Amino acid sequence: TSFVIAINQLRRVREGLAKRGKEFRIRCLFVEKDESAFADLQDALAGINDIEISLLNGEFEDSISEVIDFVGKTFSLVFIDPTGWSGFSLRKISPVLQLPGEVLVNFMFDYINRLMSDLRPQTAVTFDSLFGDGNWFKDYEDMVQIGHAREDAIIEIYRKRLAHVGHFPHSTSTRILKPISDRSYFYLVYGTRHWKGLEEFSSVESKSAPEQERVRADAKQRKREENKLQPELFQESETILGPRAYDSERDFRLEMAEHKIISMLSLGK
Repeated sequence: TSFVIAINQLRRVREGLAKRGKEFRIRCLFVEKDESAFADLQDALAGINDIEISLLNGEFEDSISEVIDFVGKTFSLVFIDPTGWSGFSLRKISPVLQLPGEVLVNFMFDYINRLMSDLRPQTAVTFDSLFGDGNWFKDYEDMVQIGHAREDAIIEIYRKRLAHVGHFPHSTSTRILKPISDRSYFYLVYGTRHWKGLEEFSSVESKSAPEQERVRADAKQRKREENKLQPELFQESETILGPRAYDSERDFRLEMAEHKIISMLSLGK
């Protein structure tokens, strides 16, 4: 689960810095609204004694003041990991985004994309909260009109608004695809106040992309075998695969970067 992975990674960071003579204290605060999941969370974390852990049972949006008090003036890494597209209104969580540190948001694109065609009032208002205000849709239409793909427009608008509200000079995102189809599942949107954060994020992305493709290839193969009710003669890894999603994404981003640099140079920036 994500919180166990996070704790183990923090331990590795602590051990690595300790070898370099740097000591620091790790504290974790977990917020979970579901009572059953919260009980499981308590059980899972009960035996941990090398990291200070606090738990809150409630809505994240209603726990902002507790989160602020917990973090104080220390460096924080805030990971917002929802099950849908609501519960983390950009305006309501702005004090958390402005804490000293960095933020990582699991932006559930698959859910959002399916509901984009059903913007009835009760649905539209939840999107207004997600993006910060009701002007997001006009920005979205403007981007699509000048040639941006629908998906790119949605992610770019959220990334920029997150960066603006959190006062992050640097922000980016990485795409996670569905296991057995070539469609986006969710995006991890990242905000940082130091360029080094972008460098590290990109480094991790480049290392994890081949693993994502390997896992997806295995999942597709298992699905085909289930449909055929017999194993395939050749493993997916032994056949010629099409272009990898990461490579295509990287090429697209490099092209965008080139256009942006040329535009900046033409304006004398």
